[in-house]
Amino acid sequence: SGIHGSKWGLLSRDSLLAFGGKNHNPWEYSAWEIPCFVLLGVIGGALGIAFNAINERITRWRRSWPQGRVRSVLRYIELIGVCLVVGFLSFGIPMVSNRSFCRRKSTDTCSGDEDLVEEYTVQMYCDDGDYDPLATLWFNSPEHAIKFLFYHPSTTDMSSPCNIPAGALVAFGVPYLLCAVVTYGVATPSGLFLPMILSGAAFGRLSGMPFAWLWYEAGIGAASHGTYALIGAAAMLGGVTRMTISLTVIMIETTGSVQLGLPIFLTALAARVTGNLMNEGLYDIHIALQHVPFLPWDPPKWYKSIRACDIMSHNPITVSIAERAGDLLKKLKLYTHNGFPVVVTHKKGQRSRYRRLCGMILRKHLCQLLSPQFRSRVLIEGDAISEQNQDPNRFSDASGDTKKRKVPNGKPTRRPLGDAKGSQVRNTHSTRKPLDWSELEAGYPHFPVAASISLTQEEEAKFINLRQYCDPVPHMVPAEASVWHVYNLFRQLGLRHLCVIDNNGDVIGVITRQDLTEAHCRQCFDIGWSTKPSMRTWHPLPAHKRKRCKSEAYIEYDSRPTWTLHPRCRYTRESTERDDGYGDEKLEDDKDIGEPDDNLPSTENINPSVVTGSLNQPGH
Repeated sequence: SGIHGSKWGLLSRDSLLAFGGKNHNPWEYSAWEIPCFVLLGVIGGALGIAFNAINERITRWRRSWPQGRVRSVLRYIELIGVCLVVGFLSFGIPMVSNRSFCRRKSTDTCSGDEDLVEEYTVQMYCDDGDYDPLATLWFNSPEHAIKFLFYHPSTTDMSSPCNIPAGALVAFGVPYLLCAVVTYGVATPSGLFLPMILSGAAFGRLSGMPFAWLWYEAGIGAASHGTYALIGAAAMLGGVTRMTISLTVIMIETTGSVQLGLPIFLTALAARVTGNLMNEGLYDIHIALQHVPFLPWDPPKWYKSIRACDIMSHNPITVSIAERAGDLLKKLKLYTHNGFPVVVTHKKGQRSRYRRLCGMILRKHLCQLLSPQFRSRVLIEGDAISEQNQDPNRFSDASGDTKKRKVPNGKPTRRPLGDAKGSQVRNTHSTRKPLDWSELEAGYPHFPVAASISLTQEEEAKFINLRQYCDPVPHMVPAEASVWHVYNLFRQLGLRHLCVIDNNGDVIGVITRQDLTEAHCRQCFDIGWSTKPSMRTWHPLPAHKRKRCKSEAYIEYDSRPTWTLHPRCRYTRESTERDDGYGDEKLEDDKDIGEPDDNLPSTENINPSVVTGSLNQPGH
């Protein structure tokens, strides 16, 4: 700028960063004012800390209200009270100020956008030709009030009538900020950007008065009060939301000035760094208050020393590859899980049962299969099939074709769908084409719900071949896999469910995002937040001593098999089921879950690496 005849350090010179054409820039600032902008960012971060802390306490108080109809009534009462308070402040403060802040609409000594002043000003109790700045801020819409703060004329003389009075900025900014703290989270659609920009602009314009006077007295060109208002808006918004790059882009797009990119970014960065010293951004706080299992980008370092079996949800609810329609609907109504492992369960011996993983199917697809529109095409008539005798290689496609398959003695045999030691499932709809992916997703976004589905006794006795509709290669990990790798799988691939298998390929647990939160992992090992995790000081709690997380809450299901995993992930499973069939199992006593058995199989040859499968279904 000095080479072209302007003052040295002037970073807002026209066409300095413009690409073609005339870029008129009303925002002026110099390089010497950047420390002032950073200081505004620090102050905005401190205000953001206070704003987030107060709003968090108010939100926690709201969430402590009783559930049900009482809470709804209290929310309506709160909303009416907040509206009355905000309305009283909006009309009461300008009325109390009377004619204290009246200014002339047009002044020859003031330079600025006079048309803007004429368009958005409010006269209130002032004389003809005058306007009240305080009433202009309160009675205008947020968009017009922001323009008024950004583009109003200003001078370096703090007592000049061209400037917005400091008392009017204080009388507007402080109550408006307090109202924003209370209204965010009330039972009405409310935003955060405009209130923060408006209150920050008032704070920035107020701070710009002494800064502009200081630089003017030092003989250095000072930025206008409107520039400080823009920087103050970025500081306040950055201190509350902790955004940097996206906030810079938003402010540049709204003002149309690329030259302000550097000071806005530095201000937002200073506000973010200052705010993160005490608490998190407001959006992150509300995500935690709503118990949303949001995973940060980087997992805690101590996740490298724990395994998947230490945090997984034991006893997963599974569905058989040939499931009876009545049992399937009962599971959907009793449990709220959004994904079910598809397994083949067979019995070997008197106390050993295996659940070989064959796929993963979503809840919405199961409801779609049982809906009246498609159930006639997927239900298969047949005799009762014994789940203990199912073989993962005995199922053919929907057309009823049979293939040569190997049995344990090594001899090939031909068996129809579901054939197991004399019991058969006969496909009477072999001529009907199975559902394709577009039909499974036809109900998007409103899929059928299990509560609205009802089956007749004849339909409940039929079966569904889930092999055609499940994901045959779901993502899975061995029980010894590091939680660090499991976390990265969820974070990078966007997984919703992850099956945990043993060295035989049997399902022993399921991991969801809720299981990967730091609060859940600490609770699994009985670690408080004040304790630094160390493998020398803690051991995983037995599954029966862990408190069930919100996402793991379940209702006891009579026909659900019970599996018990010993501590330290030795892959021995015990079942207390009786020999009279599937569905009479009882939970084991606490005494059965103790120290590892000396006769447990060795895990030296188990590969702890993460094993994943690719998906061959679109949109899964």
